[in-house]
Amino acid sequence: MKKLVLGIILGVAVMSVNAQETFKKGTKLLEAAIGFNSSGTPIAVSYEVGVKDNLFNVNKLNLGIGGYLGYYGYSSTMVQFGGSSTTSYGILSPGIRVLGHYQVIKKLDAYAGPSIGFSLQHAATEASGMETKTENKILFAWGFIGGLRYEITPNWGAFIEGGKASGSFTLGAAYKF
Repeated sequence: MKKLVLGIILGVAVMSVNAQETFKKGTKLLEAAIGFNSSGTPIAVSYEVGVKDNLFNVNKLNLGIGGYLGYYGYSSTMVQFGGSSTTSYGILSPGIRVLGHYQVIKKLDAYAGPSIGFSLQHAATEASGMETKTENKILFAWGFIGGLRYEITPNWGAFIEGGKASGSFTLGAAYKF
């Protein structure tokens, strides 16, 4: 009888562990990514906290709020009339994002939402026989992000994300604590 009760308790415990949601209130998520777009190779980090479960009374639709920091830089060279000029660009993008998370299937989290922040831009042009020209701008930036995150272990996951935060398309690793 003791073995049967112990077996039932263990079975319920295992099922409840497997039934845990991938993202819920209190979840803390740290992500690092590398991106791909037409003009550079962005890198980004983000941190997000789960703040509300069952958003709009929809089971497993949970809300997260967090910050991100993205960077990418690139340069281009133009050769004409026996001279050349090289322009280097660097863009730093800090901001916040508000994401709705929905557990599609076990271990797979789909998420989407808006991001707002700033685009801190620096450009420097060096031309043959001329003084270097620099330009700095601070612009308001916004976008929409969507992605999928798969939990490899209870703490580690991999994700794919698209949108207009740091790059058009990013791949990365996520740590949940």
